[in-house]
Amino acid sequence: MNTVQSPMLPANCDGHPATQVTYQPTYITSDSGMPRSVKIMVIIIIVLAILGCILVTADRSGLFNLLGEESKDFVSTLPPGWSIECQFTNKDKTEYITGEIVSGTIEFFNSDDPELKFKKINIILVGEVVYNVSEKIGKTTSIKTYKVVFFQQDFLSHTIGNDSGISLPIGRHTWSFSGLVDHLLLSSIDKTDTKRPLVHYFVRIEMIQIKWHKRNIYKNFFINVQHNSSPIVNITRVEKQEQNRNVHIHVTLPKNHVVTGTKFIVDIDLHNSNEVLIYGISASLVQIWDIRSRRIPGDQIFYANQQQVQVLHRNLEGTQSFRGEHFHRSFELLIPRTIPPTCSIEHPSSLIQARIVLRYELLINVQASGFFSDIDMKIPVIVSNMIHLRTGEKVLSTSKNESSSLN
Repeated sequence: MNTVQSPMLPANCDGHPATQVTYQPTYITSDSGMPRSVKIMVIIIIVLAILGCILVTADRSGLFNLLGEESKDFVSTLPPGWSIECQFTNKDKTEYITGEIVSGTIEFFNSDDPELKFKKINIILVGEVVYNVSEKIGKTTSIKTYKVVFFQQDFLSHTIGNDSGISLPIGRHTWSFSGLVDHLLLSSIDKTDTKRPLVHYFVRIEMIQIKWHKRNIYKNFFINVQHNSSPIVNITRVEKQEQNRNVHIHVTLPKNHVVTGTKFIVDIDLHNSNEVLIYGISASLVQIWDIRSRRIPGDQIFYANQQQVQVLHRNLEGTQSFRGEHFHRSFELLIPRTIPPTCSIEHPSSLIQARIVLRYELLINVQASGFFSDIDMKIPVIVSNMIHLRTGEKVLSTSKNESSSLN
């Protein structure tokens, strides 16, 4: 009880002294000594941390994040005492043609942990394209590598519907897998230079931990896939012409279809009425990758990237320093045997619904004297590793080994 004497007041009319006032003030104090705003901020941070833990736990069911890149929750380095190996059914098989079956056994060995348990074990076939993009920030240009998972197929999903998990005591544990190599898959492509996209496939085992704070385990076993050109191609004759000033070029392709490892005929007909100096004419086959992917599942926005790779270039003989009025000649271009065929894929198994289109263009370039006198012509062509012909209602298919007789 606090007693406060009020200031002296004038005496009342009857001469009595001023009234004595007694009161007990109320004090508001904080147990933590923190201001109210700080307490609110602490509560918000705690709530966000809890939500983060929930999201991390939910996200650990898959190895790939929304960009198709590997999640940091997974690690390929095995702890001491663990080993993972894969034995494919056909040990001598070096590649799989689309439409074939790939099968085998994953073997896991635990040598030192009798209480080892996992929440889930997955075996999947993964297709991934890897490409580089030059990004310029200010005056600095850097190369950034992107990975897009365009295909995923479950071979095995082993889980326990309770909290006890999958017990893997000391010893050897095996899981068999088998699945079809999808008909629509692109061919495997090794990365021979930084400009060329890489396409690879692997059988992957994922071992999901029970406790969210432990990093999950994975290991990849690569396989080589070759696309079998199954779609029927309507082969047609292609003619295209362009003119710049008094230089006119007419290009004819007897077929718009080219087979890897065979020769491709290009007919050049040049009219040069003013006898302008022609420095030369070149023909190039360009491989074009159109890669589109969503960053968020269900998003309507596609993020597109285009990669172009020149797989063939030839300066056409007889066209260098040409000043005549007319030039006409047919050329045979040898198409590399190792390039992948024209194809496209948009597989529903992809987390980001990636779409990849691989196509080709024949580029004809005429270099002429004078400003803005060059001519650039682009002609789409179809590349395959088999010949498919449509004749009325009949389809004639010839393998690459027999293709030379049709040229």
